[in-house]
Amino acid sequence: MLFNYRLRSALSLLLLSIAIFSSCKKDGNSSTSSKLALLTSGTWTFVSYNKKNSAGQWVNDDPTSVTFYVTFNANGTCTETGSSTIGQWQANADFTTLTITNSDAYGSFDVVTLTSSSLQLLNTVTGELWIYTK
Repeated sequence: MLFNYRLRSALSLLLLSIAIFSSCKKDGNSSTSSKLALLTSGTWTFVSYNKKNSAGQWVNDDPTSVTFYVTFNANGTCTETGSSTIGQWQANADFTTLTITNSDAYGSFDVVTLTSSSLQLLNTVTGELWIYTK
């Protein structure tokens, strides 16, 4: 009788463990999905272009201080508010690189920061750090 009780307890524990671990499914695309949502959830306000000076410090490299707005759409298009420029954007699988093609802003960018309120893109050709906020 004690053997049957232990056997039932062990089987119950085994079944419970299987149920718990099988219900914990890792979503391999959750990081990419959340980054896509961050990028495409609203309009980004351009703050500044920054470049590193000879001392290696980031300094504002935009003497005109032009403000413009960019919207990245989930379908891979982007618009620049004020000029109604329509272009295309594409990110690599892990959202570390963003490629933008339109008439005003184009190129390949390293994604330095992507949060709900900050987007920082490093232009891999010019070395400029483009800073956007929401």
